[in-house]
Amino acid sequence: GNGGSYRNVATVTREQMSKEGKYHCEISELLPGREYRVLAIARTRFKPCHGAQTMFDTKAVFRTKAAVPTAPDKVVLSSRNRTSLKIRWVAPDGCGSGIQGYDLAWCKALHEEAGEAAGEDGSGGYKEDGEWEEVKETLSAKDTSWQLKKLAPGQNYGFRVRAINTEGKGRWSPAAFYSTAASVPSAPENIRTVTLADDMAGKLTLEWDTPSNNGAAIYAYVLEQQHTGAFDVVYNGPDTRFTVGGLRAGTMYKFRVK
Repeated sequence: GNGGSYRNVATVTREQMSKEGKYHCEISELLPGREYRVLAIARTRFKPCHGAQTMFDTKAVFRTKAAVPTAPDKVVLSSRNRTSLKIRWVAPDGCGSGIQGYDLAWCKALHEEAGEAAGEDGSGGYKEDGEWEEVKETLSAKDTSWQLKKLAPGQNYGFRVRAINTEGKGRWSPAAFYSTAASVPSAPENIRTVTLADDMAGKLTLEWDTPSNNGAAIYAYVLEQQHTGAFDVVYNGPDTRFTVGGLRAGTMYKFRVK
């Protein structure tokens, strides 16, 4: 029994007695670091005159050997913003020895299904984008949350945790993946002119590099032109190339795109 009623786990007959007059019984499927009560009952093969077949019983208490902690069940998202993710977990079973601390590891991750953000439960559809990096410091036993900072907006990251006790380090928790909040796109770079076969006088074709979307799809670019005075919008659309018309030869123009 382990804090409850006794249950029958084995029956040993007289034929199984050793030469030394001892009986041996192995009890399996026990939990590590637990105290168990054992009750051995001797019964006769015949019914004595007083009616009771139980002649005597003996009781003992023993404890199984402690083991490394079990793995934390799940790492969940506590909070997030554009540059940080905070995770938390529930302390696992110490398996007979108090938990002394936690190791953490994280990695960059890729979503295998394009266009979908990291799930709120940290599951499914992800793969590691590089090696797992273990956090140098070990968290104390009372710390069941941790924050990873200085991250990029709209990116996916993986996390896993393992507990430590006097017996050693337990198994890693299942990997959980979460994404930082999206942000506005980075500025387009390398705006330049290109020459097309059908270019005519008074026209200028511009193109630019696609910037980082920082976690959210880019649906339009705004191209502005300045001759004198303020900038005016000359294009608003999804392409990274546009031909500006109505220009005068030998005139200086400025362009910018966002």
